[in-house]
Amino acid sequence: MAPLAAALGSAACQTAAPRQTDFMEQLPGLELTINELRFVVLDYHDYFISTVENAAREMAELQTDRQHQMNAFSWRNNSVSAAQEFAFQTDPLVALVELMVLSARMRDYFDGPAPPELFGPPYRLAVEAAHEVDERGRVIARYITDVPDLEQRLARIDSVAAADPLDDLAFLEGSAFVAPQLFVTESASGLGALGSIEQTTRDLSERVNVYYRYLPKQLRWEMELFALRAYDEFGEDLVADVDEVAGALTSIDGRIAAITDSLLTEIEILADEIIERERSTILSEVDRERIATIEALHAELSFVLADVERQRTETLRSVDEIVAGTRSDVVSDVDAVLDDALTRLTRLAVGLGIGIFLAAAALILLFNRTRPESRAA
Repeated sequence: MAPLAAALGSAACQTAAPRQTDFMEQLPGLELTINELRFVVLDYHDYFISTVENAAREMAELQTDRQHQMNAFSWRNNSVSAAQEFAFQTDPLVALVELMVLSARMRDYFDGPAPPELFGPPYRLAVEAAHEVDERGRVIARYITDVPDLEQRLARIDSVAAADPLDDLAFLEGSAFVAPQLFVTESASGLGALGSIEQTTRDLSERVNVYYRYLPKQLRWEMELFALRAYDEFGEDLVADVDEVAGALTSIDGRIAAITDSLLTEIEILADEIIERERSTILSEVDRERIATIEALHAELSFVLADVERQRTETLRSVDEIVAGTRSDVVSDVDAVLDDALTRLTRLAVGLGIGIFLAAAALILLFNRTRPESRAA
């Protein structure tokens, strides 16, 4: 068990993701990790493609010569394919240097053997784009490392580019992967250059992502180039056929114009007749609808009036019944009140009569007692 555990531990150590590849470790002053440098390389790759694409599109738009347009599109398509091929080396340092070599070769090609008539008057745009891409690579190299002899190492790139120059716009032809001999002098182990399985898988995933982003665009570029080539090859025949078709169309157009005038005259006559007939039909229909509407309104009015009269009679009868009932109730209530009042008044009068009688009798008795004769006796 112990030898097996040791073997497994050793294998785990060998497959763990290293911080840098062997090539990266041999470059003094390089502190970036594999993933960080890979990000820098992909950024340079995107800058390369966008710069070339913009220059090629602008050159094609500034001229009408199809050969110049095809050359601009060929430069764009071939250089982008080459940049993708070099940018996806397993070792990001190798990828960076290969892209710089490609940029230097493109710069030298447009500065030297490339004929100015290759792209026509906008040729300067290709020269400027090539110099911009080359300078961007050198700026990146100075950014990622502060090795003292960096300029000498960059000069090696120029030497390799001069030793293997571009002869035409086929960028991949004759290009060798020479990066290890440019920045490092010691040999590196294969496993150290390749990195771990994990790193390799990550690189493959990143490559798929980049292809996914650029594949639709590259397909459109290839279709643009194919369309220009097809037109350049079959354009004269197409123009002749178009002229012949245009003549036939002109003859047909004359006949169609005469037929159209005749048809318009007949249509105007028919239109007047149709309009008059339709007007009469519409007016008669409107009159019929008007009479029917008046009759319907009259019938509805008669029905409403009859219903109103019935409702009025019923209402008056109800009011009479309510008034009669109310009056009878009021009379009964009044009689009861009068009877009660009369009873109360009678009782009051009787009470008052008795009181008056008693008071008179008392006064008479009092008077008799107070007479003088009564006193003398």
